[in-house]
Amino acid sequence: MTEIATISAVQHRNLVKLYGCCVEGGKRLLVYEYLENKSLDQAIFGKSNLHLDWSTRSEICLGTARGLAYLHEESRV
Repeated sequence: MTEIATISAVQHRNLVKLYGCCVEGGKRLLVYEYLENKSLDQAIFGKSNLHLDWSTRSEICLGTARGLAYLHEESRV
């Protein structure tokens, strides 16, 4: 639970916000902010109506890299 509290305190424009969790018996649930357009996995690899051009894919990759760099270099997670 301490890890959940720590991760939910992290804020960066390229990271999905974790609001909290629920544990009931052996089941666990993480509650994240809602983002439109299904999942990134479906948009890139799945049969989705989203057709991402290479410029958009590049921007997604850069945003992902910025989020990871923040976690590794600047945050206290």
